[in-house]
Amino acid sequence: MTKNEFYTLFLQVLEQASCEVEDRLNAKISRNFDIHLYGVGYSDYSLDVEKVVDIIYIDSQRFYRVIDVSITGIRDDLTQVFVRVSDHEPSSFDRTWNTPPGYGPFKQLIAKEIKRLN
Repeated sequence: MTKNEFYTLFLQVLEQASCEVEDRLNAKISRNFDIHLYGVGYSDYSLDVEKVVDIIYIDSQRFYRVIDVSITGIRDDLTQVFVRVSDHEPSSFDRTWNTPPGYGPFKQLIAKEIKRLN
């Protein structure tokens, strides 16, 4: 999987998470993502999607095995996303979480509460 394909997959996971939150809230949310990254040397760093992909994409043969993704907060112009990379040893794509099939390392978590951000 190329970095561009990984980027596209991450966007698909973010879109799926956004749709789930929209269904729960019965309202549209922003696709302007503020990613709070944990793991791989980061602890609550606020980053954009491109920068996160630069950090969490290793190469075409090795991937982090589990990358948790959860929408945790919203405001009209922004959606806050929790992303945590597991400490598992990187592996081939076929040894990642991959549930549902095709998600690779991305594991969608459902936040109990979505905060309304100021």
